[in-house]
Amino acid sequence: MDIITDQMKERIATLESRVGDLVKNLEFTQAEVHDLKAENKTLQKSNRENRTLIDEYKARVEDLEQRLNYQEDYNRRLNLRFSGVQELSASETWEETATLVQKLIEDKLQLPSMSLERAHRVGPVDPSRPRTVVARFEKKQLFEMREN
Repeated sequence: MDIITDQMKERIATLESRVGDLVKNLEFTQAEVHDLKAENKTLQKSNRENRTLIDEYKARVEDLEQRLNYQEDYNRRLNLRFSGVQELSASETWEETATLVQKLIEDKLQLPSMSLERAHRVGPVDPSRPRTVVARFEKKQLFEMREN
């Protein structure tokens, strides 16, 4: 009977040791879960803040795009495009192009001379047709005449 008692004591000691190990593992796991929950809360809060910032930045970008479009439109308000104006040569200067546009305005459109800030051709050279001319006027006098 002593042998059985000793064996039982040994088994109980082994089981107590295992239970102790399991308790330590459980406590460690619970501590990790607690830390992960705290980290998760922090990350969720950070994520919400980042989403708010992203939404603010998106709104700001949209506003800036609208303002840029307005500025581009505003800067082009004094420009007119002329098609079919024959080119003098492939190396036509801005001054020569401006003179052609002035002549076109006076002769063909029968409008008084208007001061041009600049006139230039756009697009690649194509021998079969003249490139379009973009003329920028110094004042909006041409546009005011058209309204009257």
